[in-house]
Amino acid sequence: GVKFRKQLHKNAKLNDSQVRLVISSAERNPTHIDRHKFRKMRNSNDGYLSQPQLAAVATLGGQSFEHHWQLDQALIAQTDEWKKLEATKINKMHNHHLAAQMDTVYETFKVPVEIPEDDLEDDEDDLG
Repeated sequence: GVKFRKQLHKNAKLNDSQVRLVISSAERNPTHIDRHKFRKMRNSNDGYLSQPQLAAVATLGGQSFEHHWQLDQALIAQTDEWKKLEATKINKMHNHHLAAQMDTVYETFKVPVEIPEDDLEDDEDDLG
């Protein structure tokens, strides 16, 4: 990770903010909108997500995403209530709350990434 970051700074001449954007866009965060997990989320919602936001998640039932940005785009395509507002001082609180709502969706529907046993054995060799 550190080497990749340095190469982006050096070769692509990106600033820190741009490097963070590239890395977060490339980061693999598999999610699957499981209908059973959605029902639990909806039943315990207590108004944290709006009805249009919940409906947007429901329409994605059964779909899988490899990256958070893909899920973000799919939700925004369903309702603008998932879209961040322009980054201004006035909108900062709204965008912060929206990011927390997105984190809830990410955590609820994340798919555990399994590390192949061969990779674990390689890591053990590196440690000894």
